[in-house]
Amino acid sequence: MAETVTLTDARTRLGNLVAKSHHGGEIITITQHGTPVAAIVPYEVLEYFRRREDEADIALAERILAEDDDVVPHDQVRKLLGLDEDQ
Repeated sequence: MAETVTLTDARTRLGNLVAKSHHGGEIITITQHGTPVAAIVPYEVLEYFRRREDEADIALAERILAEDDDVVPHDQVRKLLGLDEDQ
């Protein structure tokens, strides 16, 4: 069950809301002036989305590298930009 609370309410009930999210798997939406501004989610949900984002980034990088024959090595880019190796 999803719950929506105001920011003021969330401040006073933070411990309880975190427990509901952690133990009950709930997603709690926090609103400010009636607009959703944040959420409390189980940590596993956050980790899931982080993994998905990483997988999407890796897939995009692999696709770009497979399509582009004009890849310039990092050290060559640094030299072109006038950057020292120590920076």
